[in-house]
Amino acid sequence: MVNILPAWNTFVEANFLGASYPYGVLTEGLFTAPGSTVNGYAGWGSVSGSPTVNGSTTVNNAAYNAALADKNAAKALIDAEVCDYSNGAAVDLHNDATHYTPPAAQGSLNVYFPGVYCITGAIAISGPITLSGEGIYILEPQPLST
Repeated sequence: MVNILPAWNTFVEANFLGASYPYGVLTEGLFTAPGSTVNGYAGWGSVSGSPTVNGSTTVNNAAYNAALADKNAAKALIDAEVCDYSNGAAVDLHNDATHYTPPAAQGSLNVYFPGVYCITGAIAISGPITLSGEGIYILEPQPLST
């Protein structure tokens, strides 16, 4: 889950995300490639690799558990949101031109507008993407069906 809120909305951000608010990465298991960098707080239960963290790190302690519980509560609210865009396969956001965009910008490569992007499969970002406009951006991986 990636959740990006505008700076003017820090009250909503802090109250919606609770203790998970300052984290750049907050996950139960983190797998990193060589040279990976996390900007902001980082929290994980376990890690594979050695990311550079530009901020505080919490690993499987009380602060991590509180932040993870708040993140999971926020995720439950996000899961209830209606998708503006659905993709039935893995996607590279840098190379995708099929996502939800306002009619005037249809087909824009790697430009995203506020909305809920539901993607079944892996989400990759192989290059720059542009988040265009104030609002909430939710990139929500969907469970794979069998």
